[in-house]
Amino acid sequence: MEIRYHRPPADLLRELAAGGGGVAAMRMLGGIQASRHLLLVRGVAETARASGDPRTAGRVGAAYEMLADLQAVHPEAVRQVICHPAVGAWAGRAIRDARLHRSYGGLERLSALAAAAAVRAGARATVSVPAPDGRLMLPSLGMAVLGPVSHATVRVASGQGLVEASGTRVAIPADPESDAPGWLGLRRLRVSSAGLTLDVLLDDLDPYRLPGMPVRGRLPEPELARWKDDLAAAWRILVLRHGPTAAEIGAGIRAVTPLTGPRTGQVSASSREAHGSLAFSTTGEARELALIMAHEVQHAKLAALIEAVPMIRPGHDRRYYAPWRDDPRPVYGLLQGAYAHLGVAGFWRRERRRRPGDMHAHTEFERWRTAALVASESLLDGDGLTPAGAGFAGGMLETLRLWGREPVPAPAMRLARRRAARHRALWLRRHGHHLAAPRNPG
Repeated sequence: MEIRYHRPPADLLRELAAGGGGVAAMRMLGGIQASRHLLLVRGVAETARASGDPRTAGRVGAAYEMLADLQAVHPEAVRQVICHPAVGAWAGRAIRDARLHRSYGGLERLSALAAAAAVRAGARATVSVPAPDGRLMLPSLGMAVLGPVSHATVRVASGQGLVEASGTRVAIPADPESDAPGWLGLRRLRVSSAGLTLDVLLDDLDPYRLPGMPVRGRLPEPELARWKDDLAAAWRILVLRHGPTAAEIGAGIRAVTPLTGPRTGQVSASSREAHGSLAFSTTGEARELALIMAHEVQHAKLAALIEAVPMIRPGHDRRYYAPWRDDPRPVYGLLQGAYAHLGVAGFWRRERRRRPGDMHAHTEFERWRTAALVASESLLDGDGLTPAGAGFAGGMLETLRLWGREPVPAPAMRLARRRAARHRALWLRRHGHHLAAPRNPG
């Protein structure tokens, strides 16, 4: 399969380090992740070939050849499947399980990618696909519910997809995102404001959509409607008050995954293995959801960039203070958190400019610009970054120092500093005996 290699241009690296990057950067990062997924898929095929298991090697090899043939004729159909966020998480897990535990079953899911690409392309095909627990997931499309079987056959003829297993037949609808007898589609959420559209799949089906996180199951239709309303309200805030961030999210996010949230507030996550996906719970508080999306897209940007620009020195095991965490963080976690909170500070900076009387916005801006600055200085004081990583952290620090000159109302400043000091004191009480104390945040 054809794979491109990437060297991010210096001007986009500078813009990304400053916290932005825009649509051009998101497209570049998407290209990096597409190549990463293709390399992972190749790794699945190579791992199967080296497994010593003839059945696995044969099935996976045939699926890989089919994908390569489809890519030559229907590149967009293959791209849509390969770039689905859960594909990266599956491929990485399958390779690790095979190499560490000699468990090869996960590798055979490559045939599901081949089948999904054939369905998207409308290309004639017959593919045997694993169906764990009687459920056959076609990445980026949906799931066939088949009953007590372990494998199924996907046939595509005259543009129509059909799943067959032990006498059960499930016709994949012409619009695979819709439901049909025996078929659950990956439904689409599309919301617009002021001419800018967010168009994402709601992934509440794929077993690899966010490994290790408390993902929700299938959302019933009334809850799906509430999700769309909540997303639309948050999207309006992003478009009208945080336009560049909205443009990045719209250009780079392909899927959202519902999480089980706490009784109050919201929870969110993203994964370096499932690039292009944001995961969160939602409670109807639009500004909080907008902030979560602004926060998580920063994580997604940096995770993608590090695939092409190594920023962490191998073997570095020092732990650091992070003003937003109660536990000591490795250098990768500190860099990710600092970059995300650069985005958080930028969000509150724009909010307070729009609403000068909003003391909460002033307080949050002060708290997180200082937190990100402290973390960036710790990164540069340490020895865990490569030269490229130090250059990136230096770009972050430059932006944060500029923001540090902006005045904040005294009550907001005092409250933010009290909260920061309390967090730091508690952290030092728990961890200061074996870690160097962080810089004084001022």
